Amino acid sequence: MGSNNKDAFPEITGSVSDRKTNYYHMIFNAGFFPDGKRNRASESTGLTLKGNQRKANNVLISKINDLTEARAITRIIDLKELLELLKIYPSVDDLKVARQNKGALADKPEFVEEDPGPLYSDVIDQFLRYHATRVKGNTILKYRYAAEHVRAYFCGKPIKQVTSLDIANYFTYKSEGDAEKGIEPLLPSTLADHRSVISMSCKYARRIMKVIKENPAEDVLSPKVVVGSPDFFREEELNLVFEKIMGNPIAPAVILAGAFGLRRQEAVGAKWNAIDLESNTVTIRHTVTLEGSKEVAADTTKSASSFRTLILLQDIKPFFVALKDYQKASCKMCGRPFSEDSYICVWPDGRRLRVGHVTRKWADFLAANHMRHIRYHDLRHSSASLLRRSGLSLLEIKDWLGHADIKTTARYAHLGMEERQQRVAEKVAGKLHIKIDEKNAS
Repeated sequence: MGSNNKDAFPEITGSVSDRKTNYYHMIFNAGFFPDGKRNRASESTGLTLKGNQRKANNVLISKINDLTEARAITRIIDLKELLELLKIYPSVDDLKVARQNKGALADKPEFVEEDPGPLYSDVIDQFLRYHATRVKGNTILKYRYAAEHVRAYFCGKPIKQVTSLDIANYFTYKSEGDAEKGIEPLLPSTLADHRSVISMSCKYARRIMKVIKENPAEDVLSPKVVVGSPDFFREEELNLVFEKIMGNPIAPAVILAGAFGLRRQEAVGAKWNAIDLESNTVTIRHTVTLEGSKEVAADTTKSASSFRTLILLQDIKPFFVALKDYQKASCKMCGRPFSEDSYICVWPDGRRLRVGHVTRKWADFLAANHMRHIRYHDLRHSSASLLRRSGLSLLEIKDWLGHADIKTTARYAHLGMEERQQRVAEKVAGKLHIKIDEKNAS
């Protein structure tokens, strides 16, 4: 609640609180003093809690109006001082008379108007330019898309005027949509990106730009994202895929994802120098990512934990031995040298497969072979499922998949539960005995 600004003073706002007592209290705010301290004060309404909430709100509105008028007359900016003055002069008219007759209030300091600071949209732009140096690929593109929504909603509003309530209202508006304007509601998973942009840009404004003292997004939660159980192929389905995919150009990408749990950018970016057939290791250190429609190849991984070395599974090794021999022979036939720096997922003429092509052809492969559809990324989940059902711990699976946080790996915690329960039953079997006779059988 509040009144209109007068004489360039910040708006006096207020709220009613019970303060864990039996009476309603009023809390007032009016920006900051020149030294940066908050200008705030409180006063009791004198009304008990039971049945007086509406009366307390009316008292609050009346008191805000009195404080605003008193400040305009006296040029006093301290809310506490104004409240004390209104105890001496209960009505604004009395205060006006005192001002005219005595002039005792003429020398009070004038309020120093607070700089509104940069617009929130400008803060977001600065943050994105800074953040683009720290992330890559589709991540920054998702943030830029989310930022367009946030900028439009907060258009023209200074960062200092953005409140926690404003941000909470933003998520409510985006979650519900606006049927009259033809605006569709956004999914919680989409709004998670909006939450990241809002939270990190406000943090940037506070810590880097130092234009706000508190982060208004700190306590605001975006709509909860319900994370379902990952879809995956079981062992027998995965083996069927490996059998039928032979001879298909995407076979290496499918086997790298299904057997080793590689991400798409890791599988497409795998080179022969990453597979050591003598020491039996697979090292993930080169990726091909998408930035919009543009592919970016680089000797980087998604995170530090994604740079990892795995054991080359002996059941899978013969495939890569044969594939390497085939690609060497193809190079010889085409009159070009074979290089250890060559990509593994290539066409017969040596051209690397495009990232999007692998995804599309995977779906085509499943349909052509009448197999149930799962995403290409779900091959990674299939690998994790096999590891979990084989008895590996979540920490071991985290390291194998290259997760940065074990919370991500925790989605596989329930897998293998039947097998583990069966092992428990087998260990306990024969150790407990209940003697049953005719007397206690019922």
